[in-house]
Amino acid sequence: MAEPLLVHGTCISIEGTGILIRGASGTGKTQTALCLFRRLKPHIQNCFFVTDDQTLLTEDVALQALVASCPEPICGKIEVFGFGIIEDHSMFCQSATIGLLVDLVDDRQVARMAPETEVDLLGFRLPRLLLPMRKPDLCVNAIVAAIYGHARF
Repeated sequence: MAEPLLVHGTCISIEGTGILIRGASGTGKTQTALCLFRRLKPHIQNCFFVTDDQTLLTEDVALQALVASCPEPICGKIEVFGFGIIEDHSMFCQSATIGLLVDLVDDRQVARMAPETEVDLLGFRLPRLLLPMRKPDLCVNAIVAAIYGHARF
């Protein structure tokens, strides 16, 4: 069993399946997650944040899955750029099984018609999107398309 891994990322759970949004500080992880949450919550009752900014990844041997959870000191908290920390535990769930990995990167790394890619994370093959940082509306459109076009959701 792999050791737990702390990653710089925000995770949203949709019906128990996690979307892990990774990126360096200032790339728009939280903004993208908030836009995704706002877009999906009216249509999907079971839509929650798991973490903001830091995500703990562990292997669930019984489920044969990679599970995201929140480090204790930041549970229930979201850092909104330009505003500060919001604490609202009702927006959060305890964990989610990772089903999609999103990496926020420089625009030049994003292909207009990106091929489907997968990446290995702690021994698990996960579908991955490379999306432009600081463009949450574009990112949300691509993530929603991936959700509705992917078998894990």
